Amino acid sequence: GAPPETQESPILPGAAKRPKPSSRSGALALSAAIAAEDAAERRRLAAERRREEEEAAERARKEAEAAVVLERQELIMLRLTQDQEFQQSLMQDQLKDLTSRQQALRVELEAAASEVAETENSLRNAQQRLERFGENPRLQEEVSRSEARLEVLRPRCPDLEQELSEVEASIMHNSELLTAMLADEG
Repeated sequence: GAPPETQESPILPGAAKRPKPSSRSGALALSAAIAAEDAAERRRLAAERRREEEEAAERARKEAEAAVVLERQELIMLRLTQDQEFQQSLMQDQLKDLTSRQQALRVELEAAASEVAETENSLRNAQQRLERFGENPRLQEEVSRSEARLEVLRPRCPDLEQELSEVEASIMHNSELLTAMLADEG
């Protein structure tokens, strides 16, 4: 005989073709079976679509979390870099200040040492003239003035030398730190 007529699912085109029943009750049973299969297929497709949407949403959530973490890390690195640059700038400023202070102390120490030498020379000369010419109020006043001046000047030189030594030690220390900071960058 001739092949039986087939019926395609009205919901899912391309679904398996089934033979067309010859009786009304057979047609209803076949229609109910097709409807059940179609409903099951729709539920399966809907569940698959939901699962894909959930997976896509989870991927998007993870990507967003990763982006936030990356942004935080970049912000932290930016702050660290800015802090390091600030520290380097501060260190360079301190070195400039210390170097200026070092130069000023050297000039001041040289001037004080020179003044001590001149005052000691004046004192020696005045004492020699006193020994040579005897008591003279003007020479005695010059000796007293020179001695008083030396009492002020002599302690000043060791103080200046101590401060200069401390400033030079600070310059060395800060230079080493700055060198280390710059080496860490490279």
